[in-house]
Amino acid sequence: MDKIQKMLRAKTAEQKDKLTDEEVFSSQAFLNTILYLIKTMVKGEAIRLKFQRKPTLAPGYTDGSMLFASWDNSIVNFYHDRIARYFAILGIVFHEIGHILFLDFKEKRKCIDQIMRGNFPGKEPVPETDEQAEALVSVRKAMANPSYRKLFVEVLKDVENSATDPHDERKMIEKYGAFVEKSITFAVESLRSTLPPFEDLLKKKPVELALDTAFQYARFGAVFSIDSTTVEQNEIAQRVLSVKEHIDNARLTDSMKERYEELSYLLLAIWPIIEEQVSEKEKEEEPDPQQSESNDESDSEEENDSSGSTDESEEESDPDESESEGSDEEDESEEQDEEGGKVPDISDEQLEDLLQQAQNALENSGSTEAPVNRASGPEETQNANPGQSGNTEDVESGLDKIEEEIAKEKAEEQMDQTTKAELNREIKTANASSSHKSVPVRVIQHNANAVSPSDIRSYEETLAEIKPYSERIQRQIRNELKMEAEDIDKFLQYGREIDVNHAYRPDSRYFMNRKDPDSPPEMAISVLIDLSGSMIGEREQAARKAAILLDDFARGMKIPTSITGHTTSNRSVLYHVYSDFDFVSKSNRLSLADIEADWNGCNRDGAAIEIAASHLSKRPEEIRLLFILCDGQPNHPEYCYGGDEAKKDIQEIVKRYKKQGVETIACAIGGDKQQIQETFRDCYLDITDLAKLPRTLTGLVKKRIFQK
Repeated sequence: MDKIQKMLRAKTAEQKDKLTDEEVFSSQAFLNTILYLIKTMVKGEAIRLKFQRKPTLAPGYTDGSMLFASWDNSIVNFYHDRIARYFAILGIVFHEIGHILFLDFKEKRKCIDQIMRGNFPGKEPVPETDEQAEALVSVRKAMANPSYRKLFVEVLKDVENSATDPHDERKMIEKYGAFVEKSITFAVESLRSTLPPFEDLLKKKPVELALDTAFQYARFGAVFSIDSTTVEQNEIAQRVLSVKEHIDNARLTDSMKERYEELSYLLLAIWPIIEEQVSEKEKEEEPDPQQSESNDESDSEEENDSSGSTDESEEESDPDESESEGSDEEDESEEQDEEGGKVPDISDEQLEDLLQQAQNALENSGSTEAPVNRASGPEETQNANPGQSGNTEDVESGLDKIEEEIAKEKAEEQMDQTTKAELNREIKTANASSSHKSVPVRVIQHNANAVSPSDIRSYEETLAEIKPYSERIQRQIRNELKMEAEDIDKFLQYGREIDVNHAYRPDSRYFMNRKDPDSPPEMAISVLIDLSGSMIGEREQAARKAAILLDDFARGMKIPTSITGHTTSNRSVLYHVYSDFDFVSKSNRLSLADIEADWNGCNRDGAAIEIAASHLSKRPEEIRLLFILCDGQPNHPEYCYGGDEAKKDIQEIVKRYKKQGVETIACAIGGDKQQIQETFRDCYLDITDLAKLPRTLTGLVKKRIFQK
């Protein structure tokens, strides 16, 4: 066993050096780490996780009940070494957890609904300058237009997202400390390094430039430029920064409603830019007055030529109505002029252009808009309050543990494949030298990865049912071993210690051995299950439970175990291997869920027992127990194998291998006790009642251990 573990450690180290980022970040081990973090941090909430390679809309986002994150994105790929990428991925995850914990999604929806109804969200901004007062009047009027409302929603929602990000990250760091801080810092450094400087944005349209500036300041509390004077001398940037105190307040407040109220001042600041762009576009699209007049006259002549007297009379009344309506519009327009000017109409094309500018600005800020909130990259936090204790070394060691787990799984799989190949050859050899050599044997190796989810659930339910019995057996045997360990073997010619009280002995028998109560017993267990059609039903269920119980007990005691089964297919013996002594992968136990009898199968017990006993006889342990779970009715009609002849064959095989140190114990189920006795004589055990099995099995194991 020590040799196998030494080999496993060497192969694990070898596999660890070969791991790729894809193998690490797409592994179940890494996914389990993220799930654990979410469960630990978001207590009392059932948050679903969708973790994938490529981002769908953004590196990460959440709707409050589901968290989306990716590991192959621009934020992560900015770094080249795995540990930095690991921190960046966690930074994105922590960012989204921050939104789940601290973002008021319901209040946000209310604020957006208010704008869509033509109102400011919460309190209306109080103008601080004459220009803001004029802008407030115009924005009020613009809100009466559904197209403007759609634009205002987009602008305020995006800038609110940018302002919410640093707030929620700060709250996460205050709550969880350095553990979260380092991860968030890695993500933000990546984001900042990919942001274009302000100078590269100057070629943008005025509205897009204004929104770029607003989003960047809301996200980072600064506007990045090569030369600070560029920002200081730019009229659009200064217009945005004129309300930076309100943006700062939005970044700090815990209230979503107050955040929208503060950010409403941004609408007043950038309204003149929006208005100017819409007005310029309107002028470009305005038709030539002379051409328009000519077209009107032409249309009028055509109408007069084609109309009768009655129709002409009807046409005369329409212009009067039109003129009257026009007069009302003029009066309304004059009223608006008195209150602060007419708001320019905005066409669908103009709206689409402005919305696209908002989207471009959002992308320039380092992210893509997601349905609710997105990880545009966390804020830098070197000066943040460390809050609760956190150790970044734990995070780094976490990656090492994940790599170790993945590498170990790959090493285990590699070693198990080698063991399976060797086992196949051994089984063929054992059969070729037995009395059943004329019967072909087909080996079926069961893979835990191929077991269906429903079978795994069934296995877990069975394990939960038999676990108390398994633990009771382990506890009782350990107690017996502990009592026996109090005795010391003395007067030995060889041993681990010298008994100084008898060092004078001329025969050199002055050595002694103290028994270690924690060392596993020198025992190996093999379980062979009859999978023929006669086992279907109660026998099959009892056999599966007993196999899982024996396997769990043996694993708990660190006893090497083999679980196999057998049936026939026409003239061949099918030998099923579920787990073996030298299999190292813990997941192999899941293959026990695959134990299933074959309706059409028969059972050539002698051939299967020969193979199992031969394999067990090669084990180095002193005690070698072969448990056979069957109904005591061997039957292989294709070879006329059955009845007394088959029973005699089995008895001879059992007797032969007993001389080689293999003790066979047939397990009777229900009414099979009589047939089991007839076939296996006195080597049988009744396993019908699992509640009685711990006591019976403990006595059986104790007897074998202490008689050695």
